[in-house]
Amino acid sequence: MKLTDKITSQSPSNPFFTFEFFPPRTDQGFENLVSRITRLCTLHPLAISITWGAGGSTKERSLELAGLTQAEYGVDTVLHFTCTNMERGSVDDALQAAKAHRISNILALRGGICLSVLYEYDNLMTMSSDPPRGKEEWIPIDPNFQHAIDLVKFIRSSPEYSEHFCIGVAGQLAFLNEVKID
Repeated sequence: MKLTDKITSQSPSNPFFTFEFFPPRTDQGFENLVSRITRLCTLHPLAISITWGAGGSTKERSLELAGLTQAEYGVDTVLHFTCTNMERGSVDDALQAAKAHRISNILALRGGICLSVLYEYDNLMTMSSDPPRGKEEWIPIDPNFQHAIDLVKFIRSSPEYSEHFCIGVAGQLAFLNEVKID
C-alpha cells in the first residue's frame, strides 16, 4: 500500500511509527537483522524503511531486505534510492526489482553528500558540503541523475512506474551546496 494512503487512513488520535534499517554487508549480520526485524514486526509498525547504503554499496542487500520485509512480514516497505553510482540502466533495473517485490514506496535521495551544520546560540557558525569519504567532491556517474528530483522525474515520466510508486524525497535546497560562510 502507498504510504501516503496509509498515513491518511490513520486516526489522528492513533500515533504511528516506522523502523529504518541499514542492510549489513555480511551474511551473519543479515541473519541477525532479520531476527530482530521478526521481533520488531510484532509491534506493528506502519512501515519499514530500508536504506540504500553509502554510494549504493548495499543496493543488492537493500533490495533483498526490502523484498523480505514486504513479502514475508507483510509490512509496507519504503526503499531508499540514491543517485550515487547509478546510471539509467541500473536505476531501471532497481525499480523493476522493487516493483517485482511489490514495493510501492520509494524515498528518493541524492546520496553521496552530507550537509553539516553547526549552531551555537542560534547563530550559524559553519556550513559545509562533505564529499564521500576519500573523495574531493561528489561527481555523479550519470549526468541525468544528479539530484533526488532527477529520480522523481524519471519515475514519474515512465508509464510503468508513475502510478505504481509513491515517492518521498529527502533533500536539501540546491543553493546550500554553494554557500560559503566564514
